[in-house]
Amino acid sequence: MLTIVLQNSFNDAKELIEKTAKKTDCYEFRLDTFGNLDVEQLKGLFKLSSPIKTILTFRMSSQGGMFEGSFHKRWEILKPHLSLEPTYVDFEYNTPEEYLNELKQEFPNIKLILSYHDFEQTDPDLFSLTKRVLLSKNADAYKLATKANHINDALRMFTLVRSLSEDRLFTGICMGEKGALTRILAPVLGSTFNYVVGKKGLESAEGQLGIHELIKTYRYRSLNKGTKIFALLGNPVAQSPSHITHNKVFQKLEENAVYIKIKLEKEEFSSFVNLAKDLPFYGFSVTVPFKEIAGADCKTLDDYGKKIGAVNTLYKRKGEFHGTNTDGIGALRALEHYIKLKGKTVVVLGAGGSARAITYALQKCGAKIVIINRTASKAHNLAKEFGCDGFGVDEFSHDTVESPDVIINTTTVGMNDVASTPLRGECISKKALVMDIVTSPKETKLLKLAQEKGCTVMYGYEMFVYQAIEQFILFIDQKLDRQMLEKSIKDAYFLL
Repeated sequence: MLTIVLQNSFNDAKELIEKTAKKTDCYEFRLDTFGNLDVEQLKGLFKLSSPIKTILTFRMSSQGGMFEGSFHKRWEILKPHLSLEPTYVDFEYNTPEEYLNELKQEFPNIKLILSYHDFEQTDPDLFSLTKRVLLSKNADAYKLATKANHINDALRMFTLVRSLSEDRLFTGICMGEKGALTRILAPVLGSTFNYVVGKKGLESAEGQLGIHELIKTYRYRSLNKGTKIFALLGNPVAQSPSHITHNKVFQKLEENAVYIKIKLEKEEFSSFVNLAKDLPFYGFSVTVPFKEIAGADCKTLDDYGKKIGAVNTLYKRKGEFHGTNTDGIGALRALEHYIKLKGKTVVVLGAGGSARAITYALQKCGAKIVIINRTASKAHNLAKEFGCDGFGVDEFSHDTVESPDVIINTTTVGMNDVASTPLRGECISKKALVMDIVTSPKETKLLKLAQEKGCTVMYGYEMFVYQAIEQFILFIDQKLDRQMLEKSIKDAYFLL
């Protein structure tokens, strides 16, 4: 159930209810944050929100709340409000048994949520912790919320909830950026409640998402335990539009699938992929800085993956991930709309995974390639591997490469620092076709410099579309209409 947390003041709560009643399934009233919210005011809010389910929470400070009094004092304050009979009341795991019994006796129609919060970590043995602090007591529903310090904390929570939600109402949440997937994918896990934000700035816990984003971007209402999960793995990932474009395509295909973005640290990548084998993850798009290490976690690599030495696509077959690279073919198909590449001189900026893939594809179609990189030794090494010329960016000039036909930026320069460019303006030939694979911002500093020179420019989304088409075919594992995919991805992209 999508559950909007109401807090701070009567007016704030009233405004949110009026704006979100048609979207949400439940409201949690955080009485510990309201100050002086009397019973009559709460009654008015209950009436306004009816027939939507309600949770009454008066959170103790020891579990992240605002109330610093005793359990007895809390119970005395809470009782008059309980007379309004909310659907649920949330009590902490360490609430004395006498108050749990009194709740059942005095308010038998109110269902009890027993909750546990750890704002520092996710316990290494989640199953044992849950049995000890929650399942050892009788309740109508259980809530476990812990801080994710490693991406695998979120995957362990995923596994726990999938198991425990089979025969009880159970909610498992990992707080923080690394736990975001447990919120987006709550219906896939089987979590009962998903605590969301009705308005920016009113987050009650780190990592909470907006209800509008969940419903519109991730098609939250269509997710269930049978949903297949696909994801972008990288660092950074914030700039990528793939969570929007790919979910629109899944909607068009009527696929029970969802696409999310996951930011990983380098030391997390391998263990994440291996743990994901046993969960409903069916494919990954891989971006910087993991393309050159992703192949190590694949059961097999196709010829592209082996030759290029970089992988941008992982797809699952029979419980194992296999790897390939669609960057090269994506770049070629985009370029072919502008120029015939055979015999043309192409400058490739960068020496990473994307550069490797695009260089290999260009080589196969007969282009003459020159690799330019900030670190000259990397340019020289990659050039030697592919049998072409390579220079450091400071070595590059019209003397070293005379009037290239195409310039392709495969680096991330210009993405985060929008004022930066991988190539000086004087190094851009007036007749060159200049392509930047960066998708955000759409118009990078490099492309602006090229336009000032009168060059034809290609935007990052053009390659993005064609490499994504190849990924979708592998992800879905069936024949798909390429023209329909192209139109769907472009339509979604231009709605951004």
